[in-house]
Amino acid sequence: MGRWEHRYLGWDRFPDPSTPIEIEQLFTLESDELACARARRTPLHRLAVALHIVFLKTTGRLLNSVEIVPVSVLEYLGRQLGCTPPRITSIRGLYRRRRTLFDHQQVAIDVLGLDMLGEHAERGLVAYLRREATAVFDPSELMARARSWLADHHYLLPHERRLRRVVTGARRHRQRGLLKAIGAVVGAATMRGWVDRLTALHEPSGVTCLEWLRVAPPGKSARSLEEQIAKVLLLKELGAANLTLPDLPLAGLEHFARPMMTRKPAALARLTERRRTLEIACFLRRQLLRLTDAGIELIDHRIADLWRGARDRAEASEAGQLRRYRSMVADLCRLLDDERLSAAQLRFGLRSVIAQAAPATMPTRVAAIRQELGRQSKDLAGLLELARAIDLGISGHHPLATAFMVWTVSRPRDRRHCRRVPSSPSASPGSASSSRRIGPQHWDVIAPPRCWR
Repeated sequence: MGRWEHRYLGWDRFPDPSTPIEIEQLFTLESDELACARARRTPLHRLAVALHIVFLKTTGRLLNSVEIVPVSVLEYLGRQLGCTPPRITSIRGLYRRRRTLFDHQQVAIDVLGLDMLGEHAERGLVAYLRREATAVFDPSELMARARSWLADHHYLLPHERRLRRVVTGARRHRQRGLLKAIGAVVGAATMRGWVDRLTALHEPSGVTCLEWLRVAPPGKSARSLEEQIAKVLLLKELGAANLTLPDLPLAGLEHFARPMMTRKPAALARLTERRRTLEIACFLRRQLLRLTDAGIELIDHRIADLWRGARDRAEASEAGQLRRYRSMVADLCRLLDDERLSAAQLRFGLRSVIAQAAPATMPTRVAAIRQELGRQSKDLAGLLELARAIDLGISGHHPLATAFMVWTVSRPRDRRHCRRVPSSPSASPGSASSSRRIGPQHWDVIAPPRCWR
């Protein structure tokens, strides 16, 4: 049976297909099934046996309902059996004796070769569901997979209550394993304090810590970034950084954490301990991952914003310098056109104009932007401090780790420790790039823009 045919498994009524192709695929009798149906004495009993067979093949259950059988199904089976079916009927309307109904159900079971779900088969189903429960967390999806397993192994579907009990047992077995893993990584004392910490009042916001952790950042400002980092630090205090569960995929983390996104803090005390612990642990881990990603995005936005502002100021400075050069050229032209000036007066005027307009050095665009960023060293230092608070877990060879080391260890504390930045091979000895100097206010500039990427 193909997977597409499993969508009707577990139905307690006849499906009503809408297309002739679907009717043909679902309700065509095989040769042995057709022979079994034609062996009945009366046309109504032949039709009844055919209905039992196709219903059992399609849904995996026995047909015993007062629901009206779709006319399209009756007509299609009538053409196969060579009889005229009634226009309106149910399966019970085709029998006078209840015993005949049970006999025809058994005939359908025998001709399809189905078995009852015994104790040995149930153990196989439980083992299958426990394996599936590691990746499937929706109870309805797990029920559908249980029905598909039974159909593939030629078992008659048991009562829905029994099947749900087996699925619930498999899910609880999986949850017990997760709770054991959670207790091993965070400890019982930390887990006992979760409810009190989450229901406590967060004074700056005026709401509980649980509600505060669920609030999305209001914007991309520096204040929003600080609030995100504060949430990350609180989650780490609650042990969220240690809740690394390799056997729990992200889909499972989302499934168990989803109820906590809308649950009221007062409702935590009414939950069972096992359910509350599992949901809180997954919620804390999910929020830590989500807030860390959001914090990195905000830091990236702040770096780009600071760099963009420094670039705009550097470009404005270059434009101002260009205007001064133009003014200088105009003044030079005016001096040269003045025939009343002597040679000495002309030389003095030229030196005065050039001295006023020409700067001591001509920094490159990169050097000018770096100098502008150096004037914002306080903002950059705070940004690096927030980036370190996230604790990204990077290796020692990562460029960002080098930036943190430069900022915390190698940063000079005095301007006397200023050093020259090595010039590029293409820089000439007299160019501005060969004489660039940075002081302590510029050390923070080296780290964020290039190493963060």
